[in-house]
Amino acid sequence: MPLVLSYPDLLQIPATSIDSTLVSIGRRAGGEQIGHARWRGVPLRLLLDELGADNRFAHTLITSADGRTASLRREQLEGGLLAYAINDDPLPAALGFPARLIIPGLYDYKLPGWVTKIELSERPTPGFWEARGWSTSGEVRTLSLIETPHPGEKVHAAVQFSGIAYAGMRRIARIEISVDDGEWTAIAFNAGEPGCWSRWAFEWHPPVPGIYSLRVRATDETGETQAEDAADLPFPNGSSAIHRIIFEVA
Repeated sequence: MPLVLSYPDLLQIPATSIDSTLVSIGRRAGGEQIGHARWRGVPLRLLLDELGADNRFAHTLITSADGRTASLRREQLEGGLLAYAINDDPLPAALGFPARLIIPGLYDYKLPGWVTKIELSERPTPGFWEARGWSTSGEVRTLSLIETPHPGEKVHAAVQFSGIAYAGMRRIARIEISVDDGEWTAIAFNAGEPGCWSRWAFEWHPPVPGIYSLRVRATDETGETQAEDAADLPFPNGSSAIHRIIFEVA
């Protein structure tokens, strides 16, 4: 039997909150399509339990109000939410009101907003983006980016390098920076939990004024390091290219 819920019904189901980073698979190195928030909603495992479908139904298809779909394995839903709030505020329309999927470690196209239907099936059905050649797993690749200084920024004296690194459900094990294509230097960082980004910062003292370049790369707990020769091509699995900026010391 189908389980039909109104928005008020959804708000009455026991809820929980999780911290999770959300990143677009279309993001290129240094792109801004990444954010972090506390999401609140109904654990998807509660809805799966309520449906009572047996393990033969190992695949799900999520449908949005615009008719687009996302295909996920049933076990991928176990640690996720049907979220209706972000940072203690109601989910805005731009982020998928009344409810969207949040599953740590997956790219955004696997986590549709404006959810209208969740279907279980014995066989997988390609979703909207998967049918167009994008990754079927949707797992986030290891990435890092520089937040300060900004590209082209003119700075003075000591320079505060800072940024983030993220590897989905894999922990960040090492973050390194390189100035002017010099040796990679490991730096300290605040390690995030799986599914959450890690923040890094480093104070650098320039030897002389001039134009400098800065690169950052991350290594996850499996030993996978962002490759120096990786092409910055999001299709079909997401970009793991190294972020590089140019800045000036006055």
